[in-house]
Amino acid sequence: MPDVDARRFGELCLGVAKGEDVSALLATWRTTDPAFSGLILASQNNKVLPLAVAALQQAGALGSANLPPPSFWVSQNLLLRNQLIELNEALRTRQCTVLVLKGGIQLFRSAYARAGMRTMSDLDILIKDAEALTCFTDLGYQPAAPTIAMPTRLELEPGEHHLPPIKRPKDLVAIEPHILPATVENARLVGDLWARAELAPGLQSTYLPHPVDQLILAVVHALRHDRNSMHGGLFMRSLVECELLYAALSPSEQSEARDLMHARGAERLWTAWRGLADWCFRNDDAAVHRSIAARLLIYEYKLRSRSRKGALLASITHLACNFASRDFLESGRTKYFTRKVLNSAFWSRFVQKLLHSK
Repeated sequence: MPDVDARRFGELCLGVAKGEDVSALLATWRTTDPAFSGLILASQNNKVLPLAVAALQQAGALGSANLPPPSFWVSQNLLLRNQLIELNEALRTRQCTVLVLKGGIQLFRSAYARAGMRTMSDLDILIKDAEALTCFTDLGYQPAAPTIAMPTRLELEPGEHHLPPIKRPKDLVAIEPHILPATVENARLVGDLWARAELAPGLQSTYLPHPVDQLILAVVHALRHDRNSMHGGLFMRSLVECELLYAALSPSEQSEARDLMHARGAERLWTAWRGLADWCFRNDDAAVHRSIAARLLIYEYKLRSRSRKGALLASITHLACNFASRDFLESGRTKYFTRKVLNSAFWSRFVQKLLHSK
């Protein structure tokens, strides 16, 4: 199977997400990958398959690829949006409020060119009042794991930042009720999302983060949380989304986001991210020399783009390095990961990922 050029893959994903014509790029791609098999596999591994589907549709090659059409993901997004609208009505009745995090924000304020371009495996909801949990119970939500009781208080296990996922049989995905907007060691980088949150369009009890705060949240998740994930492939999806969110801000808002990250001690993180973005999306070869952190991030991105095994290796390496971080050690995350390592189900999933990695 043809190797995928990391930079060209990123350029294609971002171009499609922005609604640009990528037919010229696909034409050059076809010369080395006539069936687009490398593109499809890379997109599956990196959780950006809807973007590849949209690109193949442009090239008139979707029919032979045996992949769901764009309307498949649009319909999924519509179901998720309706799920949150139903929750909003229950919250309004009890006079509670929640704030939508991460991918769920795209259901109400999309940065993508059209609906259905972002996959979602769950819905992340930030809650600040235990009464909101009663709303979930009223609607029939139950913990996705049958051995866990439905939470009634905002109490977390050491190292956790959200309660156990909850779901109903009719739902497409589970909801993760968050007490913190990010992992314990990263929550301070995100700040207080409630301070200037905005109501979701047409809703009365469901809020969205301010666009500047949304970008910071996305960057922190991409460069900290998603790089640890054993799912491996979340990083590319997050990188594209961060670039879309950054481009949607005014120059003054971009400066505000940078200054907030610097003030919270994440200057190195911001510099590394912008270096990778310039190298990947703007063909800036000099970006690799911008800082050591930028260079390492670019090398990591190349590794992740090559294969699922590469993404998994990068995630394991990044997680291992975190154990040397004081913030990580003091956050209780070591206890969280120790519990996971001692769980046989974790190893079963891990082995399956290795066996099915390409």
